[in-house]
Amino acid sequence: MNTLYRFVLMLLMTLMLISCGKDDDEDDSSGFGVTFGSGKSDTTSAGNGQDTYSNPAADADGGGGPFGGKDGGAQDTKNLDMTVNDISVPLADTEDTDPIEPQDSGGAPIDVPFEDPDTGCTPNCEERVCGPDGCGSICGYCQYGTACNDVGACIPVCDPVTPCQGKKCGPDNCGGTCGTCDPSFACGDDGLCYESACEPQCEGKQCGPDGCGGVCGTCKGTKLCDIDIGECVSNPCGSVGFKGACLDKHSVIQCVSGQLETTNCTTISNSHGCVWNAFFGKYECGKPPACLPDCIEAGKQCGDGGCNYSCGDCFKGWSCINFKCQPEAGGACGTIPTIGICVDNKNYFCANAIINVEDCNAVGKTCKYDPVKKQNMCK
Repeated sequence: MNTLYRFVLMLLMTLMLISCGKDDDEDDSSGFGVTFGSGKSDTTSAGNGQDTYSNPAADADGGGGPFGGKDGGAQDTKNLDMTVNDISVPLADTEDTDPIEPQDSGGAPIDVPFEDPDTGCTPNCEERVCGPDGCGSICGYCQYGTACNDVGACIPVCDPVTPCQGKKCGPDNCGGTCGTCDPSFACGDDGLCYESACEPQCEGKQCGPDGCGGVCGTCKGTKLCDIDIGECVSNPCGSVGFKGACLDKHSVIQCVSGQLETTNCTTISNSHGCVWNAFFGKYECGKPPACLPDCIEAGKQCGDGGCNYSCGDCFKGWSCINFKCQPEAGGACGTIPTIGICVDNKNYFCANAIINVEDCNAVGKTCKYDPVKKQNMCK
């Protein structure tokens, strides 16, 4: 009986010990708040109330450690008994940190006006109607019967067929004369006779005759002068007017219905070249004289043109230098307008029916056009 009692007592104590050991395994108090294991009770005990864990070196794959190793090829399921609240991550000190500014998109676009590239050259055609513009081009062309002088004006040259067409006095530009005026009249630059005490009438006029044998101004480029209103108007045919022009000795260019038409005179029967038709007042194909002077093609304004012809006489008081007519102070105005022309930094202008010269070099100024006074002057 005693033996049976002792057996039962020992069995109960054994069961109690087993039960207490299980509680100790589940309530490990290592002081870290961390439970290492696979979620199952370890089969070994260190005898100090702490579970043991496998050495990383003893893992089947030879590495990984207690938090990521593999035992026997199976994934390790050791858990960390901790929550997000147990993790304290220090925040960065933002007191001295500048706030992040939104990226500047550039703001409103800058309005930069487009400018043509500066070629470094300004055409000098303010008071020139022909000849070079100083930038590799030209200001305009002169019609047949006239040639461009050094100041950019078209000067009459010899017309051997009808040298006095529309003239009553003055030189015929071929070495002769077209007549003389009565004593109380003076010959104007246009070859007509005017009263000696003539006052130019140029009020409100841009171009055309001034009523005293001179002109109120000349038109620039390809514009033509409408003498009825004294204004420069556009010409659809450029510098070729109703009279037409000779391109060379054998070709005629004419303005027909606003279009330029060129005719080769050698293709027309009984025609050999470009001639002036005095009856119709225009150039056409016909039979020129046996000898033609080289005034037009050589650009001569005065002097010998060959064929016993003179290329023309300059206006009274002008000089013929190298076949070009040069204006001189005190000479007849000719094609020099009242608003003046700047040549070699000198202002040549017409006043009291004669040429006046203002030397801008002598006063240390520059000859230029004044848009307010509407004339050239030393500034």
